[in-house]
Amino acid sequence: MLEVNIDTVINKLEQNTLNNIILLKHVFQLQNKAKYVSCSDFVGMQFNPNDMQHDRKLYSDFKTINILSSDNENYVNKYIELLPIGKNILKTNGFINQKEFTLLRSFQSLTINHSILKQIKNNIHYESIININKYESLFGLINYKVQDIEELINNCSAFILSIKDKDVPVASCIVYQVYKNIWEIGALSTLVEFRRHHLAEELVIYATNLIISKHQIPRYHVNTENIASLNLAIKCGYSSFIDFNHYSYEKKS
Repeated sequence: MLEVNIDTVINKLEQNTLNNIILLKHVFQLQNKAKYVSCSDFVGMQFNPNDMQHDRKLYSDFKTINILSSDNENYVNKYIELLPIGKNILKTNGFINQKEFTLLRSFQSLTINHSILKQIKNNIHYESIININKYESLFGLINYKVQDIEELINNCSAFILSIKDKDVPVASCIVYQVYKNIWEIGALSTLVEFRRHHLAEELVIYATNLIISKHQIPRYHVNTENIASLNLAIKCGYSSFIDFNHYSYEKKS
């Protein structure tokens, strides 16, 4: 397991860009803030929880965040030798079955390679500059601060799609560039009193067709506990291409 530079990492990961999209996303955002190691086609990266917005929220009391390109047991065992003593987070494509690892969160990444031929009844608003007060309630439902969305807009070419009632957004999502030609649809939220009207579905359809029309690849990444969101993606024609899991691991010595 040797330390490698960013160019080497990218070359390896781009052999299967879609399956390695989470690692590529982090390499793109972190650059030299992370440490990279590799062995054969395996890649691992390590960084401080405070260096990424979502890890800062979830895992600030852990020593390191580590993302692995494979759940291969031999590579995982070699990698954990490099970890500092204490509590660490390991995120991996696939599943780690060793008992020392505690599963914290599970995700699926889904994609689609064609437009969705369903009618949209509502007017969809496209915004790259947002009124903070109008979106605060929507983003609060999914534990986002408006400042988090603004950070994405500023750093990842993101934009907001929304459906409004009397100029007030009642459902919205964010669409942003993950890496090169792969764009993510995320942060779907609908005010409680406007649910069960298929507004989120219309946003996903519109966003998907917009991405496809630009010859880009849409990605939908969802916590497997969010059954409604997962079912929505499947209903729209998305299919899963990778399981991605977060584990805690405490190194004793």
